[in-house]
This record gives sequence, C-alpha cells and structure tokens, in this order.
Amino acid sequence: MPPVETVKSESLSLPNTLPDCYTQLGVTSGWSPVLPKDMRLFLLSESGGGKTTFISNIPRTIILDFEKGSQEVIHGRGHRVWMRNYQVYKNIMNLLIRDGLAGKHHFDRVAFDTGDAWVVMVDRAMAEERSDPSGKVYETMGDYGSHGAGYSALYKRLLFDLDQIYKAGYTWAVTGHVAEKDITVGTGKSAETIVVKRPVMSRGIVSSLEAQSELTAFLEDRSGVRSTGTITKKLPNGQSVEVPTPGKMVREFVLRIEVEAHRHEGKRRIDGLAGVVVLSEDKGWDDFVAHWQKAIDNLKK
Repeated sequence: MPPVETVKSESLSLPNTLPDCYTQLGVTSGWSPVLPKDMRLFLLSESGGGKTTFISNIPRTIILDFEKGSQEVIHGRGHRVWMRNYQVYKNIMNLLIRDGLAGKHHFDRVAFDTGDAWVVMVDRAMAEERSDPSGKVYETMGDYGSHGAGYSALYKRLLFDLDQIYKAGYTWAVTGHVAEKDITVGTGKSAETIVVKRPVMSRGIVSSLEAQSELTAFLEDRSGVRSTGTITKKLPNGQSVEVPTPGKMVREFVLRIEVEAHRHEGKRRIDGLAGVVVLSEDKGWDDFVAHWQKAIDNLKK
C-alpha cells in the first residue's frame, strides 16, 4: 500500500494576526452571533396574537403606530407615535435618520406596527404623487404602469425606507397579520380544500422582509381559563383524591421560532433557538432574550 500523503496543519490554519489594512475593513474570524438587541425582527400573528405587546416590551424602541394599537399595552417600555397621516410618517423618518446619522440615537429600534397598514399608507401616498388631478388618478400603485411596475416601485420605496433606518444606526421590527386562506390540494376526485394561514402582505414584500431579518417568528395568543394546581378532596368513603383547583383566566403568548414563519414557523440563525418560547404579557422580550442566551450557552459547552 502506498504511503498516505499528509498535509501540514499550519497550511490549513489562519494567521493569528492580520495586517491593519484587512482588519480596518472588518475582516475577522470566529463565531459572532447577532445579539437580540441588534436583530431585525419580522413578527407575524393573527389579530390579537401579541405582536404589539411584544414589541412594546422592547426597551429603547420607538413604535411607528399605524393602527393606534400600542396605546392599549399596559406594561410597555418603548415610545410610540401615531402615524395619523403620511406627512407625520415622513417627518418622523427624516428626524430619526437625521439624528441617527449624527450619532444621536434616542432609540435603538424602529418598529413598524403594523407592516400591513404601513404598506397601505405608503401605497396610497405614492399613487397620489403620481396622479394628475386633471387626468389620470391612481388609487393604488397597482393601477400605475404595467406588468407590476407600480408594485415594484412600492416595494423598492418600502425597502429603501428600512435601509435608510438601518444605515442611520438603528435596527428595526416589522409586524404583520396572517389570515386564513383556502387552498386546493391534489387534482380531480382526490382534490381537497384545506385552510392555511398566510401573511396579509404580498409575497414579494414578505420574502424581502424574511430575507433581511435576523429573526422571523410567529406569535400566538394561548390565553384561556386554566386550573393552576390541585387540591386534596375527601370522598364519602374516606378516600382522598387530587382534584383541579377552580379555573382562572391566564394570559399567555408564545413565540414560534422554526423554519418559515408564514407556516406557523420562523427563521432562525442559531442552532437550538428553534422551538416555542412562552412569553409573559409584561416581559415577553426578556423571556425571549433568556431563551436566546440559553441556546448560546448550550452551543458553547
């Protein structure tokens, strides 16, 4: 048998130090997971599923509130501003970008709640910008141009706004509704209709948000009346049995982190982060951060 040729290990290893010209450009090595405070978030749920409650619990967040829902959150830790019209939206965006580029970050995260209403507002504003009162009037960008040109321009504007926020030194969060939709599976006599849940936002913008976010997840409200324990009760024959205590209303939300959020799952970039995270109503963000830290600690073992 011919001798096996070996490769010197040093030829496979990186140098311990690099010239400054490389490090100054950001060349590095090793594992460096994105911290929760820096994650761009895309959060989906049914109406009332806990999206606004969750983002309201994130410290140093400003919520661009398009549906006036954050004012209902009792234990919110962020700030909010009602997007009552497009001019307010433009003004707050310009202010955030101006301060961010100047290094004056009063907030770490900008949340768009909900993304559905954000899309509608920008869509109508862009359509109005392109309308001619004495001629063609566009109600939505879907009416503008041909072969999807209007929607393409809309998506580019939305992603441009997110990019400007990110370049100004903020991270972001976008929330979105999901709704039930009937789809047909199979053909002919074997065809059947099943109910699935899909984002209300169009697939194009959803795909872009999923691609850019560090975490895409699905929120679900699991609140309900539950027994919180048992009590010992004696039967007429003298036997003792354990019976549930009277039920009471328990508020509970969960965050699903798996593969694809629009299928009740979610995108994640850390092994061990997948699964269902139980969130308390007033400290949901802290619960998620603790779950993330546990996944990190397990990987370091």
